[in-house]
Amino acid sequence: MKSPCSVWMAPRLPADECVSKILVPVDFSKASADALRTAALLAASRGLADITALHVYFDPAITTYDGRAEALAVREARRFDRFLSASPRLDVEVRTVSVESSNIPGTILRVAGEQAFDLIVMATRGRSAAAAMLLESVTGRVFAGSATAVLAVKKYGAYLGFFEALFDRKLWGRDEPTFG
Repeated sequence: MKSPCSVWMAPRLPADECVSKILVPVDFSKASADALRTAALLAASRGLADITALHVYFDPAITTYDGRAEALAVREARRFDRFLSASPRLDVEVRTVSVESSNIPGTILRVAGEQAFDLIVMATRGRSAAAAMLLESVTGRVFAGSATAVLAVKKYGAYLGFFEALFDRKLWGRDEPTFG
């Protein structure tokens, strides 16, 4: 994550094997929009018709009611609509998937394995080691546990140090877990 640029990690992708299914975990941030745009460009260059955007969310409700699952599905669909409408025009179709879980990296890896994706494209903010102690790196955990190739998209030179992580209210005041 200390690299000043994007990183591609391919644990078991033979040279003659091509990328045909791309998964893009998103948290509706600018960084994940960059990852989605990168995945769309890669898919278009490979002649792929679509990519899949995955949002893993956590529902903190202790008690639920009839129709709660439907209400959450509608909320997720609206969030994806706003996110995709704010993104520049993409030359591929974006299929959306929302999964409720408190284990974001595990869910990303499970979905990638179950649906046989060839590549996971996700954002990284490039946290320092000290900042990573404060804020979990979902991208780092996906890198460490993935049998699928992973492309970590990072703006050139992006870096989040310890003090930025400690004092940036935007990083601590979230309603739900995010990654990047």
